Amino acid sequence: MDAKDGKVLGRSIVRDGKATFNLTLEPGPYAIAYDDSDVLEGFEIMNTIDVIYSVKIAYNAPLTIDATFYDGNGIELFGRDVKILLDGKTFIETIDNIDGTLSIDLEFLSIGKHTLILQNPETYEESETTIEVVSRFSDNSNMNIYYADGSSFKVRVYDDNGKPERANQLVIITLNNVDYFVNTNSQGHAIFKIPNTVKPGNYKITIDYDGHFIKNTIKVKQVLKLAKVKVKKSAKKLVIKATLKGKSPIKNKKVTFKFNGKKYTAKTNNKGVAKITIKKSVLKKLKVGKKVKYQVTYLKTTVKQTVKVKK
Repeated sequence: MDAKDGKVLGRSIVRDGKATFNLTLEPGPYAIAYDDSDVLEGFEIMNTIDVIYSVKIAYNAPLTIDATFYDGNGIELFGRDVKILLDGKTFIETIDNIDGTLSIDLEFLSIGKHTLILQNPETYEESETTIEVVSRFSDNSNMNIYYADGSSFKVRVYDDNGKPERANQLVIITLNNVDYFVNTNSQGHAIFKIPNTVKPGNYKITIDYDGHFIKNTIKVKQVLKLAKVKVKKSAKKLVIKATLKGKSPIKNKKVTFKFNGKKYTAKTNNKGVAKITIKKSVLKKLKVGKKVKYQVTYLKTTVKQTVKVKK
């Protein structure tokens, strides 16, 4: 007797026109041959469990696996208890459909691969199904950025079948207690540009897709730098500088200075430096020994510093 790959599984001598084989055969096609050449008969051993062998779903997606059980003659089983092993843990369910189908509901499977083994109570055949559970999110990561540098947060979201979502699906992104509504693109990505209202600091960002959540962190670094300044009351002028620098100098940007109650504006040069000049007439009115506060604003962020007045 040969299997489908030509391997000889057993031999028997024909007596009175009959040949007897005592074999335990796995499901598959077989053939009985005479003199290693002439095929007398072909037949196929059918599975007695009809069930899917692999499935992929997203985390917390509903999953029902239907398996149909038969006896050795291909008759559907009914009312029989089926032994089920999920990741090595055993439980029993009863076939309650007359067509031999058992529906197995699986919930709250963790992300990763799981193994479901079913045993036919009549034939003791076992089936094995691999269940792959994937995250609802990918491509998201913690961010270290500079203030107002145009950076965007990106996340990819997945449907119940573990496939990237289609376009125009709503993703809610919460940053600094503000909700932003972003639609997915054709690759399932939601891309959110960090607004300049998010000032330098450390933040948690929460992504909500269809009631599924994930969190990341964003660190926004300051780009506006000031230095402490000393000036003599008798000085002819005072030059105050502000520097804008992220990964490189930020040039041609407007900044606003406020000194002693008066506002001044200037633009940064190629080195990211903006300067204003305080005239002598203003300095004469300052008190020796005092520290005069000044501040500089760039977009939505403000940095404060002091000028110490000397004699």
